[in-house]
Amino acid sequence: MNILTLKYNLDWRVVKPLAEKLVNIPTQDMLEVNASTSYLNPLQKLNKLPELKEYFDFITTKVQDFVGKDKTIMIERAWFSKYDKDGHIIPHTHPSSTAVACLYIEFPPDAGNLEFKVFNMWQELNISQGDLVIFPAYMMHRSQPNKSGKERWTLTTNFTKKRLI
Repeated sequence: MNILTLKYNLDWRVVKPLAEKLVNIPTQDMLEVNASTSYLNPLQKLNKLPELKEYFDFITTKVQDFVGKDKTIMIERAWFSKYDKDGHIIPHTHPSSTAVACLYIEFPPDAGNLEFKVFNMWQELNISQGDLVIFPAYMMHRSQPNKSGKERWTLTTNFTKKRLI
């Protein structure tokens, strides 16, 4: 599998109050079950927040390298997701994107690992708190249900190529 796993320590004490406010709107996406997300929140583009600038600078460079040192890669959209008990995301891809980066900010034991479909078989990627997973957007993936009884938080970012006019 063409997947890159790194570590990143986000200052969650500073960012969590903002994330909670952004996901505190009605369910927006049918992909997530027992979860809330800021995916379509019109209030704020996450990659424009000063509290997340260092993180987005870091992952943009890593994703540009991941796709072959392509400097035309840019952030398309970013969002927080909070998964409650049994919360998970159903199988999907990101068809309008080139690559995906997902940071596992709060990840208690039994929070549910990430799975990728490879040759019609699901392969599990063990996740721990602070993992940053970068993968091609065409890869079918899902998450296992959160069995921890605690919140699981992610920050996902889609990347795409700049459109040249």
